[in-house]
Amino acid sequence: MLKIIVGGGPNGLYAAFQLFLSGLSVTLVNDRPEKYTRNQIINIDPNYMFQLQILLGTSYSRLFFEKESPGKIVHEHGQINLKHIETAMKDRLKGLLEYVNQKQHKKDDLLKLVFGQAVEKIKFPTTVDPNYYAVLKSSSSNHEIPFDLLVCASGFKDKIRDTYLAIPKEYTVPKNYGVAVFVKGKNYKEKSLLNKKH
Repeated sequence: MLKIIVGGGPNGLYAAFQLFLSGLSVTLVNDRPEKYTRNQIINIDPNYMFQLQILLGTSYSRLFFEKESPGKIVHEHGQINLKHIETAMKDRLKGLLEYVNQKQHKKDDLLKLVFGQAVEKIKFPTTVDPNYYAVLKSSSSNHEIPFDLLVCASGFKDKIRDTYLAIPKEYTVPKNYGVAVFVKGKNYKEKSLLNKKH
């Protein structure tokens, strides 16, 4: 049976790593297209930085330690654009699957990454069919994936979690924020760094 993860952000990808490395078959379903990228800067706790180093291998060095690395480490906390960490995790998962398939000399369905489709609902067991199914919303028809473990990791707007597991509520108060990036060696003397209103 499959383990299904709803959500392809850092939490969903991390859960996919853990289940896949435990030897379980995993399907990750993300309602966003694979090419969709988010541009938020995230701070990563030192405990997860250590785990990322183990999971990502040399990709971790490319993210944080090379001359033109997109991320940086400040007081053992990682700071990086979300799109870079998500892309590195997806690429690493695909690389691990390729390695496993080569070693087994066959192509198994140990890991599937499904992008651009959402889990619309859960189909519960009946007397005729004792399995649980995640029903994927598709433009042509509904597709059902059997599962024995469902992980909801798609953020605070997760309809599946709110429908089946929790009472919907506001988790965070949205705030406007800005990010400034200063590139070492660039001259900013002639540039106005403040909004013209100030």
